[in-house]
Formats: sequence, C-alpha cells, structure tokens
Amino acid sequence: MPPEERQLLCTFTPTASRPEETYVATFQSLGANGELLPGRALIWIVMAPSMLEIAPGLLQQVYAPDAGAALRQAAPLIGQANASILLLDITDARQLGGDARGDDEAGNAIILLALKLRSTPT
Repeated sequence: MPPEERQLLCTFTPTASRPEETYVATFQSLGANGELLPGRALIWIVMAPSMLEIAPGLLQQVYAPDAGAALRQAAPLIGQANASILLLDITDARQLGGDARGDDEAGNAIILLALKLRSTPT
C-alpha cells in the first residue's frame, strides 16, 4: 500500500518559560488497514540535549524513523537537519518497557514528518 499524506496543526509547549509555538506538520503514513490514523490525536515527547538552546522554530525540520532502532521497539523520529532532536510518540513511550511495536493500534506507521513554524508569540 503506498504512503498517504496529511497535514496537521501542531503545538509545541517547551518546559522552560518559553512561549508555545504552532507548527504545520505534513506527514506520510503507511497503514495496514488502508486508513490514515482516523480520529486520532498524535502526541510526541520532544527529546534533545539539555544544553540545546530553545529558540523559535527549533523543531522546524524533516523527521524520519530511526532506521537503527531494534525490531519491535518504538522507533523515534530523528531530525534530519539536527539529529540531536528526537520525537517519540507518547504511545510508544508508554510501551518502551513492554512490547513496543513502533506503530499505533490500527497498524499505521509514520514514515516522514515535516514541521514548519507557523507562529510564535513575541
């Protein structure tokens, strides 16, 4: 089945005292059931080195699954321009201690995610 593409609005809420940012996300997904993540909210944990400076547009780049992730483990999405930024699906994060599949219950897997900054408060 060929990948399907969809656009979403995303909100990034930094843990530091920084303003919330809005991104437009374009992602491609492969689904075993022929549907693209119907009616599902996607939530990612942003993982980055603590010394990384949080600046507006920090997450703006293309992300792809970690090809080196162990089979049957949650594969984080790795930034292609800045590989120190990882996105881990919160569903997969909960499964890390158990039988993580790296996809959602419907059999969908995100194969590409592009984030573009839409707005940030000044």
